[in-house]
Amino acid sequence: MLRVKAHRYQLRHAGASSDMLARRRTVGEIMARGRWAALKSVRRYAKGGSVQKAVERLAPGVRLFCQQMERDLPRILKGEIGVVVPDFSALPEANIVR
Repeated sequence: MLRVKAHRYQLRHAGASSDMLARRRTVGEIMARGRWAALKSVRRYAKGGSVQKAVERLAPGVRLFCQQMERDLPRILKGEIGVVVPDFSALPEANIVR
């Protein structure tokens, strides 16, 4: 199992960054979703470049697993399919993030 400790502010950053990076929402929609009144606040939270850099540092196998989970998430949440998490602990930590 992947052990990820996330705090609410990290999720807030990640959601805005992901939306901006993938162009899923307009800046106005991101502002409404994050309940930000000022564009300056959105810019502080939505840092798509930081997300992209973090993704690029992932080992190829980890990146592929994450992409598959993103693709399958709706079916996973509906209970249509299960998740088999590879044993990433068998990899040296340097191989998880390059």
